[in-house]
Amino acid sequence: MFAWRAFPARGDASPGAYLAVPALESAGIRIAFTTRHGGFSGDPFSSLNLSFFSGDDPDVVMANRARAMAVIGGDPASWTSGRQVHGAETVRVDGERKGAGADSPETMKMPDPIMEPITIIVASSKPRPRTRLVF
Repeated sequence: MFAWRAFPARGDASPGAYLAVPALESAGIRIAFTTRHGGFSGDPFSSLNLSFFSGDDPDVVMANRARAMAVIGGDPASWTSGRQVHGAETVRVDGERKGAGADSPETMKMPDPIMEPITIIVASSKPRPRTRLVF
């Protein structure tokens, strides 16, 4: 069901891997589950920090996001994700919210068909039941 894949080797990034779902890929759906390994951030973020709210250097976070998005063929400028706020607000993700980063509530309703990458970021814990994508 899942397959570990290595990030492409790059001398200035730590080694890392992500989980892919080959069955979805064969249907044209690219998905990646990352860990904290494989990016450019130094301690204490070590190393694939994807959050601007952590205090990490924003340029390094953008480089990490670009690395994560590259494995699914996405453009980091179109990064759209919800921010884990433990609320109940739902928004429709459309062209206006494209690239909103974490400037969205944690529940997003996606257009059909989904044309842009959507990200869900959780930190060292599983998502809360209210954190969901609505298709």
